[in-house]
Amino acid sequence: MIVECYRGAGERPGEAIEVPLLSDEMLLVRGAAEMDAQAHRINVATLSIVPRSGVRLGQIIEYVDPISGRLQCGKVTGISVTVVAGTDDAGPTLDHVLTVEVPTT
Repeated sequence: MIVECYRGAGERPGEAIEVPLLSDEMLLVRGAAEMDAQAHRINVATLSIVPRSGVRLGQIIEYVDPISGRLQCGKVTGISVTVVAGTDDAGPTLDHVLTVEVPTT
């Protein structure tokens, strides 16, 4: 079975989903999930944060946008931890960076 996808109000064709090993019912569920995932345009933000535990991929977070000063809500899609070489006085530090997808309004 092939599930045809259309974006927006049906005026933009999307990429068709064709998986021969899935049942018709599962293809309809997958098509609906794909349309939900593509429902809004997404902005990607990169945030440097203070090291803390508990931040996970897929987590929904709130942060203050440094450009607009507004509170934003987005989904964590990437976590990067980099070791930064220290000076003679201080040892190495960790740089934590989050990649967050934020739907546009």
